[in-house]
Amino acid sequence: MVGLHAVGQCARSPGGTIPLAAVGFLWLLSCAAPTVDPDAASDLVPSPPTVADLLEQWSELEASDPAAFVTRMQAEIAAGEHFAPAALFLADHLAQHERLGDALDAIELARVRAPDRLDLAFARVQLLLDLGMIDGADEELLALYGRIEHPRILWEAARVALAAQRPDDARGHLARLRQQYRDHVWVQENADAIAQLEERASHPRAHLRPREILALQRTSTDPVLRLRALKTLAAIEAPELAVALRLGMEDSEPLVRVAALQLGAPVVQDLLDWIDWGLRDEAPQVRGAAASEATALPSRQGVALLMSFLDTEQSGYVVRRMNQALNELAGDSHVVPAGLGDTEDGREEIRAYWRQHWGQ
Repeated sequence: MVGLHAVGQCARSPGGTIPLAAVGFLWLLSCAAPTVDPDAASDLVPSPPTVADLLEQWSELEASDPAAFVTRMQAEIAAGEHFAPAALFLADHLAQHERLGDALDAIELARVRAPDRLDLAFARVQLLLDLGMIDGADEELLALYGRIEHPRILWEAARVALAAQRPDDARGHLARLRQQYRDHVWVQENADAIAQLEERASHPRAHLRPREILALQRTSTDPVLRLRALKTLAAIEAPELAVALRLGMEDSEPLVRVAALQLGAPVVQDLLDWIDWGLRDEAPQVRGAAASEATALPSRQGVALLMSFLDTEQSGYVVRRMNQALNELAGDSHVVPAGLGDTEDGREEIRAYWRQHWGQ
């Protein structure tokens, strides 16, 4: 996921390629010395930290203690000097954990202190797009355009128009950008980004970005579209895939959950937990798919997992899939006649076979 915490002033590149600006403040010493060598005095005052320094410190805290990190960022946003980069960094952290509403709250709190700061405004626009709130993103940019002159606003408006499937509007915004801001330094520094957006506006269906595809999966009411978005992110191995898989496993449509389970099995860090999640699903087709994926586990681990669920499984379809998986894991060939698992007596017969096989 593209980081929201690439922060700076309004002339920043959309891709975050401009170096971070230094923050101009000094840390003062709290103790006084009776005599100081004037030539050495400068050594007593630490160099002012840059935004890059702060981001490094915050990253370390985020990795070591996420709860303390959130508390630290919230305090900085509320009363600290570096409230804007803190808000952007926290919003990125929360968005990566699918806490988009909380991320939006962090940006809103910072904007109370700096309502016209463009990096915060653009972060809010992106979060609104992630949430499928296209009208809100439009309104945000319209309000900015009425009181601030900057080409990035038109560039963002074109992005929102494409997300709303209004390519004609996007082309209009970009044409206005070219006409009004031809000699603006931001336009010159971001010529590639503008050209790429113009290409997308000319062929809107062919150039969806991974984050936009993820937004479709998150907000669409059509399960087929959600499934297609998930499969697309998997096919291109997008950084957003981890979030897409979690969304897929929480989808209301079992077909999407099955796809997420199967697409995630080769790439998740903890396959055991992933399959365990699937075996607890309410839909038999998802549990059956999870049973099949258990064959990718080490034999003892896969057998232990399946046996722990076999005792309570009530679906004949899932019991038969578990039987097939146990055969593969054990190198066995226990055949279950069609329909045997459809009654409790039949399911118990299958359980009894595997208990005896494993000496349970």
